Amino acid sequence: MKTKGVMLSMLLCAVCTAWAGNDRDAEKIRLVEKIYREQGFMKYASPEFKRIVRKGEKIVYRDEPMGCELFEHYQLGFSNGDSEVPWVQKLKISVRPNGMVHAHYLVEGKRRVDNDFKISCNGGKCMVDDVLYGKSSYRKAYEYIVKFGKCPE
Repeated sequence: MKTKGVMLSMLLCAVCTAWAGNDRDAEKIRLVEKIYREQGFMKYASPEFKRIVRKGEKIVYRDEPMGCELFEHYQLGFSNGDSEVPWVQKLKISVRPNGMVHAHYLVEGKRRVDNDFKISCNGGKCMVDDVLYGKSSYRKAYEYIVKFGKCPE
């Protein structure tokens, strides 16, 4: 009898954990949808990610009026930050087994744009820790700037 109670408790814990994971995945997907709608992710960046970007921007904008051309909307695949982007409706978003959120769409029905978002959730609030575009990492680009005092090559 005691064994059945323990097994039932373990089963309920597993179900609750899976359910919580699904809620977290849904929250991550909603966050990425907002990012594409608003064409920017720094508003939703974690404090540490924001700190690195701000520090890097201070360094590069001293010497370069365009900085390193590391603009959020470029990282998301938007060319000039235009707000009229009909292809965003065809945006596909999924959470990968490693927890990264993958988003992709086609520009003018031809060129595929892929982004991966590293998102952490704590206490019902999710924040962006990095955005990957191809093999480039927005965070690593700014970490390079902070470390070497120049734009990544």
